[in-house]
Amino acid sequence: APMSEPCNLPLSVRSKFEEMKKQGKRIVYLYDTDTAGLKFATLYATINKFEAKWLPRQKGLPLKDVADFVQHFGKEKTREIIINMLNT
Repeated sequence: APMSEPCNLPLSVRSKFEEMKKQGKRIVYLYDTDTAGLKFATLYATINKFEAKWLPRQKGLPLKDVADFVQHFGKEKTREIIINMLNT
């Protein structure tokens, strides 16, 4: 994964996505849920023809990335949140 939102994945990685999608595999790429993360997730989804989804903001909690979710909710609850996000 890129080290920051403005960095796109290398073409060598993106080219494997089509192959993986043909095999029925789902690719999950978790950007931060701050302004920059939402902006670049939407941009890269458009460029790379992906569906854009992100972790739901939690009312009153400053959680912006998956590490924040794990720290606050624990690994299993974060996993449930991600699965629910993917299924909506």
